[in-house]
Amino acid sequence: MNKFRKTKKITFKNKNMKNLSKKGGNKFFNKDDLIKLKVRLMFEQKSYLTKKQRLDNWLYRVRLVKTSSQEKEIILDDCVHINKVKTFKPSNKVTQDDIITIRKRENTFVVRFSELADKRLGFKNAISLYERIL
Repeated sequence: MNKFRKTKKITFKNKNMKNLSKKGGNKFFNKDDLIKLKVRLMFEQKSYLTKKQRLDNWLYRVRLVKTSSQEKEIILDDCVHINKVKTFKPSNKVTQDDIITIRKRENTFVVRFSELADKRLGFKNAISLYERIL
């Protein structure tokens, strides 16, 4: 579920519950109704459990590449693999525990994606967002 979307209005199928949007509505919940509501919300927000980010943004923010134009060149030159599959688009999504192989000049980096990066981080903080394998 997109975080910018408006949330859906939750309605109960129980006939004894009044509409909560009315001013004089019953605002008392049964314990069973609260449990059902909690379970329903957990299933609706399932998309938040899978962490995804664009490959080009992640490479730049974790400082594996110096500039954003350089990251796009590396991806378009077939130098990046996600789980041993060549990527041709910078917009490919990376999820948690994906293995990313980057070939820059003579060096080859193999890292495991562990966390998202909201912004470009300092070197010490950036190292904590991935695990270096090779």
